[in-house]
Amino acid sequence: MVKDLKHVRFPMKMYRLKTFKEIKSIEGLDEKHLFDVIGRVIEIHCPEEKLINGKNSRLIDFTLEDPDGIQLMCTLWDEHVSKIEAFYNSTSQEPLLVLVQFCRARVCLKSGDVKICSSYDVTQLLFNQESPPFEEFRKRTSHEQTPMRIALSGDMEVRTISEIYRDKEFGDFWVAARIVFIDDPECTCDRNWGDGTLRYRVKVRVVDLDGNAPFLLWDRECLDLIGISADDLKDTHTKGRKGLPKELETLIGLNMLFRIAVRKEQFQKYLNAFPVMRIITDEKIVEKHAPELIQVRDRDLSSKLELELTDEDLWDIEDIDQQMKLKALSKLLHRG
Repeated sequence: MVKDLKHVRFPMKMYRLKTFKEIKSIEGLDEKHLFDVIGRVIEIHCPEEKLINGKNSRLIDFTLEDPDGIQLMCTLWDEHVSKIEAFYNSTSQEPLLVLVQFCRARVCLKSGDVKICSSYDVTQLLFNQESPPFEEFRKRTSHEQTPMRIALSGDMEVRTISEIYRDKEFGDFWVAARIVFIDDPECTCDRNWGDGTLRYRVKVRVVDLDGNAPFLLWDRECLDLIGISADDLKDTHTKGRKGLPKELETLIGLNMLFRIAVRKEQFQKYLNAFPVMRIITDEKIVEKHAPELIQVRDRDLSSKLELELTDEDLWDIEDIDQQMKLKALSKLLHRG
C-alpha cells in the first residue's frame, strides 16, 4: 500500500553527496558514475574556448573547498558555463556555497589529480540555499576560510585599443588601460516585469600605449572601485573641482585591466563606449600583463588623446563638445 506522506520535515529533494576525500581517492573511481558534491567556491578562472572534435566548446574552471580544507577542481562545459560565469563577472558576496548535482569524476591527464566535471545537460548547480545540506555545511565550516578570488590564466591575452579598432572582431576581450577622463555620470532605468530599477552609469576615457577609447562603467563597477553604491553616490556625493563626485575623481590616473564587450555598434561611431564586463585593479596582475603601462607618465600618454578624424562620416556634429574636451585634456596633460 502506498500513501502520500505530507510532513513539513520530510525532505522534498535528496542528494547523493560524496565527500572530497572519497572523490580524490582514485581507487574504485568510476567515471560513468553520477553523484553530488557540495563545497565553497574559493577560486573562479576565466572562461575559455576550445576546439573539441572540430566543434567550438566553452569551459570554465573553479575550485571548491570543504570544511576540512580539502580542495577540488571543477570544470563546467558549454551551457553550464553561464551558471558560474555570473559570479566571475560580479562582485559576489562570500561565502559562495554551491551544490553540484549529477557530476562526474575525472582524472586530470596533466597532474594526475581527480577533478569533477559537468555531465552533458543533466548537471544542476544550486547556490547558497537554505536546505539541510547547506545548513550542515555552514555549521561545519570554521571561521578561518580561504578567501575567494578571481583567477586569470597566465597566458591571458591582453589586446591594445588600436588592435580592437583595427581587427573589428566581436567578443569579450581584456584591455590594460589608464583612466584619464570621466564624463558626468548618468542615471537610467531598466524595467523588468513592470518594476523600475534605477541604475547608474559612468562614461570614462581610457588610454593605453597604443590609443584611446570610451568605456562604460555601471553601478556594479562603481561599488567595486569606490565602495559606494550607485544610489548612495547619487544621493550623498559632494562635487569636486570639475563638478564630478569626489569619489569618482579618485579613479583618474588608475591603471586597470578591463574586460570589455566588443560589438558592431562600437565601430559604427567611435564615440560609442565599450561596455565594461569586469575590472581587475590588483597592481601585481596589471603589472604582469602590462608592465609598460605602469611605468609611463600621464603626459607621455597625452598624445594618444588626439583622435584622428580620418573618417568624418563616423562623427556627428553633436560630438564636437566631446572632441574639444579631449583636446583640452591633452593640453592640460602636456603642461603637467
